[in-house]
Amino acid sequence: MQLSLTFPITELQGAFPTNAEILFKFLAVDTKFADWITRRINKYSFTENQDYIIQTAYTKGRPRKEYFITLDMAKELCMVENNERGKEARRYFIECEKKLSRLKAIEQSNRIANLEAIQISQAKHYQSVVSGYKSQIKKHNEQIKLLKAKLTIAGNEAKNLSNNDELLKRLEWLFKRCLADGVIYAINSSRDKIINDALKRGLDEFMGNLHILKEPN
Repeated sequence: MQLSLTFPITELQGAFPTNAEILFKFLAVDTKFADWITRRINKYSFTENQDYIIQTAYTKGRPRKEYFITLDMAKELCMVENNERGKEARRYFIECEKKLSRLKAIEQSNRIANLEAIQISQAKHYQSVVSGYKSQIKKHNEQIKLLKAKLTIAGNEAKNLSNNDELLKRLEWLFKRCLADGVIYAINSSRDKIINDALKRGLDEFMGNLHILKEPN
């Protein structure tokens, strides 16, 4: 007789994979199953929900207890029977444990490999994002340097128009107002090349309103 379990040994299906009554029938114990399992539990101090669980099954309307046990409990039950079938069943459960251990190791390796693949993919994505930000920052810094140079030239040209103190005060006021307008425009705008467009707008307004300096108060 070949021992039959309640699950394929190539799959992982819970902590209580063995039906104790199937094991009992294979061992060919000359007694009732209910008496046998009760004596074994009491004699060897097996613990419910740790070594075995009990489920209620209904046959023709009558409730019946079914015992599902761990592989360790199954091996011990086979050993204490001390007969050839017990030895055969115990060897079978030991082989089951080996196969389950191999499956767990494979499953763990696959889980680690998947996690590493996800981490590598995320790292590449973040690296790409950071590179994009660095490129934008570099481009904006270059635009800011260019704008500062243009503003310096414009300021020097404006100062050369006159040495009059009042004219220079009005020039300073106009310069600050145009620069502030450019910053506000940069904050409110969401278009591409936001910094370049905003500061160019401020510079253009500044240069376009230099005639105000020559107008009387």
